[in-house]
Amino acid sequence: MSDFILAVEKVEIADVGSSPNVDLGKTKGGVVFRQNAAQEVEIDNDQDVEPEAIITTKLRREMEINLSDCKLDNLALAFNGTVVGSVLSLPTTVSAGTTKAVKLTTKTIGGVYYEVLLPKARIRPEGEITVNNDGNAVVRLLLVNLAHTTGPTITRVSS
Repeated sequence: MSDFILAVEKVEIADVGSSPNVDLGKTKGGVVFRQNAAQEVEIDNDQDVEPEAIITTKLRREMEINLSDCKLDNLALAFNGTVVGSVLSLPTTVSAGTTKAVKLTTKTIGGVYYEVLLPKARIRPEGEITVNNDGNAVVRLLLVNLAHTTGPTITRVSS
């Protein structure tokens, strides 16, 4: 039997070291999880035009989350700001971003869903909010996984 991943059920965050349990709300356009070879070394041979080998020395795992819930807490994550009452204040100095544990849960299809867990991810301080005439705004969070005692996991869960 085939497994399908069709949609996002929820995206949750928490402090690093704890289980993500703060729901960021609905998404629009979903979530992208990618793994790139961030650094490679090519071993050349002067007898061939192609490399003899390519050695990957680092991987970069990223998540891009498109939230349709524009609550101030989500905007604060995107822009590394601080919420006081009904006002989001953006920082006046350059910051490193926010570090959180992040979990993506997919919708259940045929009794199966998936969880993608980044135990320690940096929310980059370069988010964006797209306001358009075609529908609600989208808050874009960009995350990069950081080294941790445990790596990212993708878990298949049978309900």
